[in-house]
Amino acid sequence: MRDKKKIIAIINLNYSGLDVVLNYFYFLKSKKKNYDFSIALGELSIYEKLKKDQVSLDIIQDLGISLIIGNFKNEKSISFFFLNKLAFFFPKKYYFFFFYNLKIFSVLNSFFKSDYIFHEYGNDLKYTGIINFVNKFKLKNIYLFNSATAPEFFLKYEKKNHGKIDIRKNSKFLIYDLSVKNVYSRMGFTNFYETGYLRYDKNWLDYKMKLFENRYKYFKKFIVIFSKNYPDQNIDKDLRLNTFNNIIRILNKYYNIEILIKPHPRDNISLLETIAKNFKNVRLTFKDSMYLVLKSEFIISLSSSIIFDALVLKKKHIDFYLKQAMRHQPSGSRWQQLGILSTTSFKELEYIISLDKFKLDNPLINNLPTLKFPNL
Repeated sequence: MRDKKKIIAIINLNYSGLDVVLNYFYFLKSKKKNYDFSIALGELSIYEKLKKDQVSLDIIQDLGISLIIGNFKNEKSISFFFLNKLAFFFPKKYYFFFFYNLKIFSVLNSFFKSDYIFHEYGNDLKYTGIINFVNKFKLKNIYLFNSATAPEFFLKYEKKNHGKIDIRKNSKFLIYDLSVKNVYSRMGFTNFYETGYLRYDKNWLDYKMKLFENRYKYFKKFIVIFSKNYPDQNIDKDLRLNTFNNIIRILNKYYNIEILIKPHPRDNISLLETIAKNFKNVRLTFKDSMYLVLKSEFIISLSSSIIFDALVLKKKHIDFYLKQAMRHQPSGSRWQQLGILSTTSFKELEYIISLDKFKLDNPLINNLPTLKFPNL
């Protein structure tokens, strides 16, 4: 009988999913049970971001987490792996793909040896292929999660985009708050477990902030603009440039401090770099979002879920949304619907900033659910 329970988490959608998993593993380790943790990164781009994130690397080392890196985000890459066994009959230029996909061996081996599997559920079929593959064997305890703090209220199940319903029936969905269960029920989920907002647990926040203070000595005051990865077909480049430029000009009119732009995990970095070059006091940052919220004077979110973090952590905040981006929500920002301070007007934004008209109280955070986790 094994002494340790083996748990593997796969991250192949958002880099922010890594923070959710590290939070889960930290919470499990605090229970003083014996676990063997592994994280599989399904895209090289996620690993490249991790190499620049020293604090997450520190947490991975501290918790004794093993890393597996490869290309296994979708069913096509898995099928291609098996077909690749014929690669030696092909020209040498194809050999790289063969060896690169050998990483799937490590992942599948870890899957079948594990007791529990965690996987971020993406709204796009292409990101859930490997978990669908493993699910066919119906041998594992599968837990799905979503890195977004609040759900996209417009979601609905479409077989073409979201694939077969099987994975949703044979897994348990870890949800922050059961009050939004109906949103995910429309996507075909039936089994839910309410964890509460583990990311706001005081011990976790103190642990992370201590690591940050050890790594970074940052004494300047700053404001953070949290960007959003608006699809190009909805928001053209000029509109995005104009939005950022106007927001920054308003901030510079009333504050003489540094302004940081925090990109969305799937953002257009080159566009944000162009914006930053237009202002002496503006630069991009890739530091942890929670750290930035806690250390900032206030934050402006372009409809990013970080706005909920600021609300819970009682930091001044405002959501600025673009009507052109609300293709799914013609009535406006989902945060506005939840009662969070939101505007689509530069004039109103300036009024709030100039007179410090931020509001911190909201019934959303008055009765947050108790923190708990499945008994693994």
